[in-house]
Amino acid sequence: MISKIKYGVMQGRLLPKYKNKFQAFPKNSWFNEFSYAKKIGLDYIEFIFGDKTVNDHPLLSKEGLFKIFNLEKKNNIKVNSVCADYFMYNPLFKGAVEKKIDILKELLVNCKTLNIKDIVIPFVDNSSLDSPLKKKEVIKIFNSLSSFLEKININIALETDLNPVEFLEFINRFKSKKIFINYDTGNSAYKKFDILEEFKMYGSKISSIHIKDRIAGGLSVPLGTGDVNFNNFLFCVNKYLKNRDIYFIFQCYRDNEGKKIFEKQFFFFRELIKKYLK
Repeated sequence: MISKIKYGVMQGRLLPKYKNKFQAFPKNSWFNEFSYAKKIGLDYIEFIFGDKTVNDHPLLSKEGLFKIFNLEKKNNIKVNSVCADYFMYNPLFKGAVEKKIDILKELLVNCKTLNIKDIVIPFVDNSSLDSPLKKKEVIKIFNSLSSFLEKININIALETDLNPVEFLEFINRFKSKKIFINYDTGNSAYKKFDILEEFKMYGSKISSIHIKDRIAGGLSVPLGTGDVNFNNFLFCVNKYLKNRDIYFIFQCYRDNEGKKIFEKQFFFFRELIKKYLK
């Protein structure tokens, strides 16, 4: 039996597109999303940490952290996780590695002050682990940070496009007990992975869940209209994530406006929850 279910939204999904991007840190309006999330009935916002740069990001300044804390308190909406897209555009295994490690450590320290639970690091698209050398470098980096990660006590949830066998082999090579898996329903459907196989292999290592729908080999689409088998997904959640608090973060399809299409998909998913996770 699931202990508790909480719902969150990927930052920006309740706001108009920022610079016409599907996903980006909404620099000029991020603070407005807390009140919208409260009205809809959400519990969390997963912050986006940068894209190509992290200039002026609130998670990297005392003033920004204080503003986030006050918005959390005022709206009863928690920032429980961060999607560090910066490391997708600037892969840890490439270029000025030490500088990127310093940015990651600063992010973790600051997130600790807000009691953030998960930092999602995407190794997809530009940062895909498509060679043994890249995997080896990432393992080396995080193993060198093992003591730091244990002390800071924040989960590092890795998002990859590795198949289940490769992902399990990869995740088992980390020393730290704070390295987990981010499970993304849409990315699984895109790659034509078997949800039942994935959860059977590494369900216990999942700490972060992104909810979206995609066409196999294609684009993101509204929940329930793509190739995600949500019945199998919720069966696996109920079977493999028992006695845990579950945090569903909606990274679902968006249009230019954001809010209405999100509400429609949020309602769809909650109805599924009533049916399968009683």
